[in-house]
Amino acid sequence: MGSTRERVRLHGRLSGQGHEAKCIVWATKVSLPGGPSAFVAYEIEGRSLALPEGDYQLAVSNGAVMSARQSGGHWLART
Repeated sequence: MGSTRERVRLHGRLSGQGHEAKCIVWATKVSLPGGPSAFVAYEIEGRSLALPEGDYQLAVSNGAVMSARQSGGHWLART
């Protein structure tokens, strides 16, 4: 039996460039039969306020912390 993937909604906090904002983070959770689960992809959306383009730190409610960048109106989270 293979792995299962599930899209999970989490809470996040973006901070950087003198700004801080809450956000919604969609994560892909992969589970292996009889094994641990892991989050393999994160998408940022639904910020509590508009943020300027640039580099940020993303802290997610599952304990993950990673770099994030907003460029051209799009977000890229790097684990």
